[in-house]
Amino acid sequence: MSNMNTEFLRRLKKEDEVFVVTTGSQGRKSGQVGRVIARGPKWITVTVPNNSRGSKFCVETGEENCDCGYSDQLWENEATWMAHVERAKAWEELRQILIDHREPPANFSLSDIKSVTKTLGLERKSV
Repeated sequence: MSNMNTEFLRRLKKEDEVFVVTTGSQGRKSGQVGRVIARGPKWITVTVPNNSRGSKFCVETGEENCDCGYSDQLWENEATWMAHVERAKAWEELRQILIDHREPPANFSLSDIKSVTKTLGLERKSV
């Protein structure tokens, strides 16, 4: 699951709008607006156009209750989803830049490296 803020899931109630992100057979993601049609302690049932029965999503994770390949995800709205996509893309670009440069830039000190590692929360624990 992504690093989404799932607090909005706990506040959802019947008739609220959500953004449902579906992953297609080739891994492509698309989204559409859905509506909460039922709310229980563990599951939120959401309907989208062309699916009047609705799909069940976990209240804690926003993941669809699905035994098949890809499960849909609930997002607060399209803007939240797009912000997640942009953040993930920027992170992937940074990762690729770091992979492409096996040596640190000449003006990047050991202190700089440790500072970035700490800022990212990626410090390794000493054994």
